[in-house]
Amino acid sequence: MKKIKLCADIKHPPYEFINDKGEVDGFNIDISKAIGKEMDIEVEVELLDWTEAIKAMDNGEYDGIEGMSFSGNRQEKYVFGPEYITVFHSAFALEGRQDIKDIINLYKYRVAVQKNDVGFEIITRMSSNKNPISIFVVSSHEDALKLLLEGRVDLVVGNKLTILHYAEKSGFKNKLKLVGSPIHLTKYGIAFKKGNEVIADKFTIGMKKIKDNGKYEEIYDSWFNHKMGYFGKQIIENIDTGVIYIDRLGRVTAINKFAKGILNLPLEKILFKSFYETDIAKIFNTTVIHNILDGVEDTYYAKIEIDNMDNKKYLEVNYTKLLDDKNILIGVLINFIDITERKKMEETLIRKDKMESLGFLLLNIAHELRNPLTSIKNFIELIPEHIEDKEFKESLIYHVPKQIDYINKLFTSLLEYSKPDEANISTVNIKELLENDIMRSLCKLSNDSKGIKFNIAIGGDFTLNVDKNQIKQVLINLQLMELKILVI
Repeated sequence: MKKIKLCADIKHPPYEFINDKGEVDGFNIDISKAIGKEMDIEVEVELLDWTEAIKAMDNGEYDGIEGMSFSGNRQEKYVFGPEYITVFHSAFALEGRQDIKDIINLYKYRVAVQKNDVGFEIITRMSSNKNPISIFVVSSHEDALKLLLEGRVDLVVGNKLTILHYAEKSGFKNKLKLVGSPIHLTKYGIAFKKGNEVIADKFTIGMKKIKDNGKYEEIYDSWFNHKMGYFGKQIIENIDTGVIYIDRLGRVTAINKFAKGILNLPLEKILFKSFYETDIAKIFNTTVIHNILDGVEDTYYAKIEIDNMDNKKYLEVNYTKLLDDKNILIGVLINFIDITERKKMEETLIRKDKMESLGFLLLNIAHELRNPLTSIKNFIELIPEHIEDKEFKESLIYHVPKQIDYINKLFTSLLEYSKPDEANISTVNIKELLENDIMRSLCKLSNDSKGIKFNIAIGGDFTLNVDKNQIKQVLINLQLMELKILVI
């Protein structure tokens, strides 16, 4: 049996750490040993200060190093085996810091990070000569958190679960708040020195084997308690709505065939990956997912539009937190239905209703046009006989423009019905509006055709702060609907 010696961070729970019994423990430890057992390799792991572990690895004292992130710089230096897990690197502040809402202007704050952690690389890259960030470099996430709790820094940046682990251990979890979205999606794995490609390939083969035989999921569930169970997954698979289950670490753990069909998602590119790495992040609201995972929200409802292979679809989506039998948050359940046909039907009914209302409106306008046009016609016919009559001229000059203005207002109302202008708010007496602008014409229309009578029972002092033209159109629509019902 081949034997290899690995090193890792001594203070990086739940991935690598010394447990209460003084033993080497952690998710990454268990995965490495499971791979070793599968590939007939004896795996020995020693935990050191992270910076010391990297130095020892570079000096050839160890064959590999666990918990190494797959950053660009490191991939040039090391050869990587399989990815063990994908995690979030996030920024934390104290709950009372209302002035810290995002990490856009980090140069304004003091930031604590672990030396040689991927968070250190990220913050260093964000700093510049123009806007330098005040960076406090420490040896562990635990030390970074201590600086935050003591008020010596404004933010701590690091692995989300590790920081929360130390916060919960010290009883300060409720005093922390996440700032913004995760700053980095970090892939953790095992790194070997260049030239050790053979052993790296063996670990990659071993990872595939423990995933195929279920050992990986068993270890994952034992550390992160996200197991939904066989019956839970069967229920999800056999309901006729789309269901996606994202566990507490943001990993897509289950997706049913209805969801795959609607979203056209290839399962092999979705399942057991962080939702940020998949098309799920392009379709669903990532902020809501994070808020639920972080305990900020319980549920969220939305309607969304997606383009699926040039085929536009509309979905009704519910985001819900999922709890285990001990009432502990274990993930987010995204449940959705396809409402494309319903929306098309609603749009058709809206268009139909609008056209019917428009028909009534045009009929009303036709009746309204008769009086001013008749008046104008009468004046024109009398011009030859009374062209020299001074009183007639004055009457002509006074009445004809008023009738033309009235016609113009009718057509303006028709245009506003189709495309209302920006609201012009004023105090409007509703009784006067009904009597003078609306009911007069509607009563005339109904009296002429159906013998329908209208009574207005409204106080003269009833006013609203509205756009007069738009509220007029709303009332016309309502009255036309009522008239239609009465006529039918």
